[in-house]
Amino acid sequence: MTLWHLPVLIWLGAPVHVSYIPPHSPTSSYIDSDRAHPSSITVQTWPAHFALAPCPVTIQVRAIPLDTDREIHVSADGPLFYRASAWSINGATAPRTHRVVWRDLPAGTYQVIATIGPPGRVRTRAMSSLELL
Repeated sequence: MTLWHLPVLIWLGAPVHVSYIPPHSPTSSYIDSDRAHPSSITVQTWPAHFALAPCPVTIQVRAIPLDTDREIHVSADGPLFYRASAWSINGATAPRTHRVVWRDLPAGTYQVIATIGPPGRVRTRAMSSLELL
């Protein structure tokens, strides 16, 4: 599987600019299907660590689903605000990348958590943090 590292558009309510996420950046990780363990799941956020609020936040989840997996759940939990999204998936035939854009997230420090598993259960999870100033 060839992995391409393309520019990512970041919109912060100001002029749009393009930012490149390097292949070995500490805020990004990629799943290579030939080497990844079936329990692998990663979560990336754009902006990566800090941004001025309110702003849109893009969350990308990459996972290798098993036959029993039927749901991917993503949440951003802050001290005064909570946001979540979920996707129904069709086991091992499901796409490996899912992306959600949450617009106008207010200021705060967020714990972003992505989970995958059968309905009502968590097989594996990934976490990331994000601070909106």
